[in-house]
Amino acid sequence: MFSNKKALLFDLDGTLVDSVGDLHMAVNEMLKSFDSPSVSVTHIKSWVGNGSFRLVERALANAKLTAIDLDVAHETFLSAYRNTHHANTTLCSGVKKALTYFLEKHFLMAIITNKPLQFVPELLEQQGIDQYFDMVLGGDSLAEKKPSPAPLLFVAQELNVDIDACLMIGDSETDILAANACGMQSVVLSEGYHQGIDVNQLGADAIIDSIDELIGLVNDPSDR
Repeated sequence: MFSNKKALLFDLDGTLVDSVGDLHMAVNEMLKSFDSPSVSVTHIKSWVGNGSFRLVERALANAKLTAIDLDVAHETFLSAYRNTHHANTTLCSGVKKALTYFLEKHFLMAIITNKPLQFVPELLEQQGIDQYFDMVLGGDSLAEKKPSPAPLLFVAQELNVDIDACLMIGDSETDILAANACGMQSVVLSEGYHQGIDVNQLGADAIIDSIDELIGLVNDPSDR
C-alpha cells in the first residue's frame, strides 16, 4: 500500500494507451520508403520506450540501413505516424475507471511520455482522457527525457509535491530507471512494452496487471 501519495505520474504508450498498431504502421511506412521489408508488431513492442528517434534508429539498424540519414528517416516516420490519426490506438484496461476514481479523490495527475508532445493532445482527446491531467510532458518538452529523472523532478516541482509523495506508473525500464534515479517509488504494468525485459527484473516497487489495480494500492487521501 502506498499511503502518502498526492501525485500520480503516468507513462503513456503501453501504460494508458495501446498505440503499437499505429507505431507499427508508421515504422513500416518509413521502411517501405527506403525499399526495406516490413517488421512485426513484436519488433515494435521491443523498440518502444525511448522516444521516436530511438525507435527509428532501432528499425534502421534491424534493417541494416546504416547509410540512411537518421534525421530524414525520423521525419519520414513522424509524417507517417501523424497520418495514422491514432486510428488503431485504444485505451488500456481499467484506465477510465482508475483516472475517474483518482480525480474524484483529488489526486494530482500528470503524463510523462517520451512521445513527441505534438502527438499527445490529439491522442488524449480522442481517447476521452484529456480532462484528467494537471500536466503533460512529451519527450521533447525538456532537454532530457526518461530514463533521466529530469522530467519527473520537473513535474514534482511544478505541482509543488515532494518526491516521496509522487508515484511513477509505467511499463518499461525507462520509466523505472527514471523513478529510481530520483528516489521516487514506482509501479510497473505487467502488460505493455517491456523492451524484452522480464517485468520482474525492472525493479519497481509493485507490479500490477491493469491500471485500475492502483485503486487498491494507493490510499484514499480521506483515510489519512
